[in-house]
Amino acid sequence: MKHKNIWIVVDHPNQIINAIGLSIYLKKFKSVNLLISKHKYWSNSSILFIKQFFNSTYIFPKIEFSKNFINEYFKFFIIRQKLKKISVNKKDIFLVLSDNVILEVVLIKFFTKNIRYKLLNKSTNEKFKSVLKSSYAKEKLISIIWKFMFFKLFNLKVLMYYQDKNDPKMFAVVFENNISELFNKVLCFNDNILEKFDVNEIPSLLPYVGKKIYSIHKKQEEKIIFFGSSLHRHNLYQIKFTNKCLRYIEKYFPNAKYFYKPHPHDKVEHKFISLGRFKLYNGLESTEILMINGKNDFTHYFSISSTSILTIINMGYVNAYVFFPLYKDYSKDFLKIIQRAYEPIKTKKAIFIDSFKIAPLKYVSVYNSKSMSKQLKHLNKKLLTADN
Repeated sequence: MKHKNIWIVVDHPNQIINAIGLSIYLKKFKSVNLLISKHKYWSNSSILFIKQFFNSTYIFPKIEFSKNFINEYFKFFIIRQKLKKISVNKKDIFLVLSDNVILEVVLIKFFTKNIRYKLLNKSTNEKFKSVLKSSYAKEKLISIIWKFMFFKLFNLKVLMYYQDKNDPKMFAVVFENNISELFNKVLCFNDNILEKFDVNEIPSLLPYVGKKIYSIHKKQEEKIIFFGSSLHRHNLYQIKFTNKCLRYIEKYFPNAKYFYKPHPHDKVEHKFISLGRFKLYNGLESTEILMINGKNDFTHYFSISSTSILTIINMGYVNAYVFFPLYKDYSKDFLKIIQRAYEPIKTKKAIFIDSFKIAPLKYVSVYNSKSMSKQLKHLNKKLLTADN
């Protein structure tokens, strides 16, 4: 096993916890390396502390579907030069966690003889399906231009950019080819760590990482963080509803310290809400980075429906809550996505605040150590016994 190396590919910071989990678990068998297609959210986060979990870390510019073709072409040459300096053996394994980015396309071209695993989050996969099934989904013009320029010029597999005309925030970037044709194996992370897995699923490694890199302990002082929304709909209803949530927290936690963390996409909500006793949280890092870099000293976590709460819960934390059942102004398609995202923890009813008149209820962690141990053996069998 020693002669095999693993190359993990990520783009969005929300993939880093599973990447770290893979590295911690597989490092005793192989050299584990990280390739990052630099999503804009990395700009607000330190990557230094992440490097300790990997034998080597490489950061690549992220090529975008942009009208600035010269700039994007230049990024491709940078990526190509960096890849030439990486020593990849023919038995090495690529684990691709990124969500259909152009770095994947380039890797497929450069390392066609290597085993490649595409590891998807179930919720991401369902989001893509939802957009593509929509009668309003249409390939963007910029995507069509790129198909016949960039991808053809460099003889690359084609990615396409679809968008819902009714809801611009609903989009999907998909391969023109079926991904089963491009990758040796396609697997889905299953966020429900209490259920059995089929042959195409592996466990989310969030609770495994949570257990390994920090201990969950009681803090002396109540400290609360509220994760803001990106104003999926720019209207007065969401502002008023957010204010109501903040006043609810102040009522039932009168002696706490309060922090409001704006959503990275938000340019409106945090300017118009009534913060009250809440202070703006100055850190700009993603939730995933916040939870693993040692700065996390919060005792309670709240949001209307941010998937940050799902991440926190799946890492083994309790005292994380959403006001999702009380919010009544989601678009039909976006509502389906949120419902699917929270499906794995729907039995933990205390997580979902359904009345402003009742204080949050306590609940036990969804983490199950015996179940996780079995699932990691399942993962070990899938990845470490793979051969060319």
